[in-house]
Amino acid sequence: MVRAVRLLLNTHVILWWLSADVRLDSAARRAIASGANDVFVSAVSLTVVTRDSRIAAYDVPVIPA
Repeated sequence: MVRAVRLLLNTHVILWWLSADVRLDSAARRAIASGANDVFVSAVSLTVVTRDSRIAAYDVPVIPA
């Protein structure tokens, strides 16, 4: 039996997840993708990603709606 967990993703993990970066290992990918788990992203991380993408610190992948 697999136990559900709550995940709080930090800024790096968010970016690695969105860009399919190899630095995010397969176990982490499975945990994030699992519908059994609750995945949270802090408002601070979203603010950092938004701010940094505006100053071209890195490209943020766009996910179509």
